[in-house]
Amino acid sequence: MAAKPHGDPVTLEQLRATIATTKARIAALDGAPVLLTEAESALEGALDRLARFYDPAPGLAAFTRPGDADLLAVVPHLVPDPRHDPLAAVAFVVTLQREALLAMLTTRLRALYTAAPDLAHQAVPLAGRSGERRRLLSKVRDLEVREELLIVAAEDSGQTIDRRADVDPNVLFDAVVLEP
Repeated sequence: MAAKPHGDPVTLEQLRATIATTKARIAALDGAPVLLTEAESALEGALDRLARFYDPAPGLAAFTRPGDADLLAVVPHLVPDPRHDPLAAVAFVVTLQREALLAMLTTRLRALYTAAPDLAHQAVPLAGRSGERRRLLSKVRDLEVREELLIVAAEDSGQTIDRRADVDPNVLFDAVVLEP
């Protein structure tokens, strides 16, 4: 194991406090708001995904053959009834009114960010989240290995120390922990 940097936790209590703090940072990172531009992009993507649930093809197929289409059979495919297929009905509206809905919802989203400045202040760009999350998870893993080494050393000297309920069980079988 590498030399411990100055200020690293050395006691079991310090390790556990640092683990808890680091896990809280992971939770905060996971729950942090996104940048307004990312929220706007997510909103547009959500509307586009919803619109894909509207499929008029079965209704349009009736017009590909000669003769009059059976309107009673065609209309539910072209204009879905919300009582029978609520998702298709909403998708139909989104398809017809995508730009108006996007403009209205984007305006409201911007107003939400303006009304709650902490959203923008606490926002963490999506691009940096995965790297920071990996770094924090690695730190937790290292701290938990150090914690387990302290517990094993205490057990070797006859002390019994309870393990935390939320410890990663894989730490117990880490090669560093299992070294004689």
